[in-house]
Amino acid sequence: MKKTYFSLFAGIAILILGVILLVEWYTNSNSLQTQGTELEFDNIGYDVKYDDLLNRRTGAWISLLGEKIPERTCFSVEQNQIIQKNFFQSDLYLDPELHTWVDKSDSRFSDYTESISITNSEALEILSKYRFEMEEKTTQNNQLKLEDHSYRFICFFEYQENQYELEIAFDPIYPDTTELVFVNIAKNEANQITLSQDDLYLIRGKFNNSVIFQNHLDEDIRLFINGPDQREIPLKNTTYEFLIPDGKPHSFYFNNIMSGGIPLNYTYHIQPYGLGGNVTAVFPNFNCLTQEEVEDFYNMGLNSIELPKYLPENYHFKCGQGIINFAVKLYYWNDALGEFDKSQDLSRPDMFVGKGGLTISYTNERMNDFHSDEPYEKLSKAESSCKRENCKVLRINDNYAVLPENSSQLTLFTDNNSYKISINYPNRDELVKIASSIETG
Repeated sequence: MKKTYFSLFAGIAILILGVILLVEWYTNSNSLQTQGTELEFDNIGYDVKYDDLLNRRTGAWISLLGEKIPERTCFSVEQNQIIQKNFFQSDLYLDPELHTWVDKSDSRFSDYTESISITNSEALEILSKYRFEMEEKTTQNNQLKLEDHSYRFICFFEYQENQYELEIAFDPIYPDTTELVFVNIAKNEANQITLSQDDLYLIRGKFNNSVIFQNHLDEDIRLFINGPDQREIPLKNTTYEFLIPDGKPHSFYFNNIMSGGIPLNYTYHIQPYGLGGNVTAVFPNFNCLTQEEVEDFYNMGLNSIELPKYLPENYHFKCGQGIINFAVKLYYWNDALGEFDKSQDLSRPDMFVGKGGLTISYTNERMNDFHSDEPYEKLSKAESSCKRENCKVLRINDNYAVLPENSSQLTLFTDNNSYKISINYPNRDELVKIASSIETG
């Protein structure tokens, strides 16, 4: 029963937002254009400029409220405006026998908050018409700790007998968990407008597929990106167009998750200067990377790994299992022990080690926990992980290792980008030799 009501409310919420946007389209003769029209938010009471909200990823939520407080209403959607009369059966959605309050002070039903798809230009259109309450947060939730901002706007509106809350949010420019690639548009010493780099090779999996186009000029520019439409299956070519105000960045996420592993090709152009380049976005087989791919992918940006110089006799690299941009597991095998079974051995690394295999896992803990401002201290990390009885902390080169008694796993804590390296191998004597051969300076 609840799912039925929730689906009904989802449809109603979408319809309400459609009504709001249609009303704006009919009533606002000075509607904001989709791209590039100047609109200074300072002039209508918001302490943020249009330039700072333009092109940000935008989300919206509509919540049905249990208490109607007329003085907080910022606009009403009239029953006879565009929408058909008596569409809502409001008593159905406020039946106390079916639902409970999330929070008495908030007076909001848990089942009656629905996320709504909204474009950046649609959000700016609504904000320019009505008076919302604004909340701004300063963040550094990105790999490079760059200062950024997020914005949240709240407005209450009425439709028929009910009151709703409309929330519009603008995300930070810099993505939080992905490596960033910068294309700077600026003047050189000869006063010529140039790009810091033109052709880009991007790796999906949060490696470097978020590109920041930074406008360092004293005038607005337009960015055109031509390539596969990431929202459509099968993939079809489309052109994305963005205005980048002077001095502002624009983030574009080249995500080719729908490509089935096929490289995706894009071109981009900066107007009015005719500058541009090519972008190749690839999605490798992260379930079995080659050694060359491991060394390429995991030595870019904030990553820097060194493979062991020493391996037990007759062992060689078989596969690299990429999990994400800050973690990878390497598989080594001795063919004298039998055939390497990729499907079984990669799915059960414990059994793989049990039959003589060697695995080495690298985890960049600084990237894994980049939200934390606490300094990474390898000795305390080693000591905190050595809680078991008969566990000792070893000093290997300039690093610290944990090797519990009767264990086939040695964990090495290093200063090299705060890497934790876990080595699994049945022969304990070989574990220290392997760890000693990994250069982390």
